[in-house]
Amino acid sequence: MGTPEGEKIIYRIAEARRKDSQDVGELGIIKDENGNILIEEEEVKRRWKEYFSQLLNTENECEELENVPPVEGPIANTRESEVESAIKKGKVNKAAGMSELTTEMIKALGNLGKEWVHTLLEKICYVEEMQGTGTIVG
Repeated sequence: MGTPEGEKIIYRIAEARRKDSQDVGELGIIKDENGNILIEEEEVKRRWKEYFSQLLNTENECEELENVPPVEGPIANTRESEVESAIKKGKVNKAAGMSELTTEMIKALGNLGKEWVHTLLEKICYVEEMQGTGTIVG
């Protein structure tokens, strides 16, 4: 662990543990509607109640949406360049999803990984359905 990468990993673990041990009940400064700092717990609770009551019970103005005809036609095919760009932008050191594949695994496959993901997306768009297990229906 004497390498710079090892030190970064140790630092990340220490920082995560420090954040996990912080008290969730810590509050920042709460001010009333005039900007005065509230200290008493009952005043703070009253202010939060007022704030959310006003926030949730006020009608927001919004613009009317114009009627637009629905978009029809076939779904555009996914280009390999889009897949390649998405794989490059993929974050590393993240947990695998339902497919149990990580970005690192796909990147390590190189062109084969890009082609595999592209084919998978094409099949999904064609069938327009996926099962919960991550496998293609059809």
